[in-house]
Amino acid sequence: MIYSFKEVESRHDYSKIDPVLLRKGVYKIVNVSNGKFYIGSSTTRLIRRFKTHAEKLCKGTHANSHLQASFNKHGKNCFCFHVIEIVEENSLIREREQVFLDTFFKTDMCYNISMDASAPMLGRKHTKETLEKMSKASKARAKEIGDITRKCRTGTKHTKETIAKFKIAAKNRDDSKRIASLKTEEFRKKQSLLHKGKKRSEELNARMTLIFQSPEYRLKMSEIKKGVKFSEETKTKMAIARCAKRYVFMKNGIEHEVINIRGFTSKNNLNRDAVRRIIKAQSAEDYCGWSFVRTVV
Repeated sequence: MIYSFKEVESRHDYSKIDPVLLRKGVYKIVNVSNGKFYIGSSTTRLIRRFKTHAEKLCKGTHANSHLQASFNKHGKNCFCFHVIEIVEENSLIREREQVFLDTFFKTDMCYNISMDASAPMLGRKHTKETLEKMSKASKARAKEIGDITRKCRTGTKHTKETIAKFKIAAKNRDDSKRIASLKTEEFRKKQSLLHKGKKRSEELNARMTLIFQSPEYRLKMSEIKKGVKFSEETKTKMAIARCAKRYVFMKNGIEHEVINIRGFTSKNNLNRDAVRRIIKAQSAEDYCGWSFVRTVV
């Protein structure tokens, strides 16, 4: 059961196709000029698989570089498809392909790159050049999809019902693993290297400033944070981020470092304005058993 490239490419009406090509099984793509071959299998109709091979080889995009190089050298008239064995059970097809690969893989006549029918990359590694090409292709594709999505979404708005669903999904989502991975030292170093030397343009900075200072943005953020309560630990971190100053107070001969004035006064039932006046004046006066010592920058 041998079929030339011309026969495979010209067959479109399945009612007129050889019934063998409508079945599943193991096949070879044979180079008749030197007898070398590529072993493959199909869990769908063989004609579909043959057409896919023919199309990729003619375009020069076949995954098997050995077969593609030979095809480019000898031309399609020197190649044909040979059905080795018909296998009806899908679970047995890879198994039967593996039998033929085990027999012929180590010979000089086989074009196959991988000796494993189920895992083509088993025991192989991509070269640096291939990895770079794959990375560039992936980034280009991601950019293309992003541009198309933005173009489609420009000017559209989610309905209130959809926004409500988003909020419910976000509240119920378990982000513990993702957040933990973001806090790792490895991730921080990776992000640091990724953004090292990069600077936002003046135009982008100006646009971001306008957005952040706009009443609409402030109102939106207010709605998002409505009802959210920060822990004392979070408040302390936020205070550190806002300013690097820390204040040292003493009570009963013991020094206490204060970062969050609001939390400090609330916890110890002190008047916040009075404490702020003492800090501003750098006064050492006693206030409810507390005395200001110094400011740490």
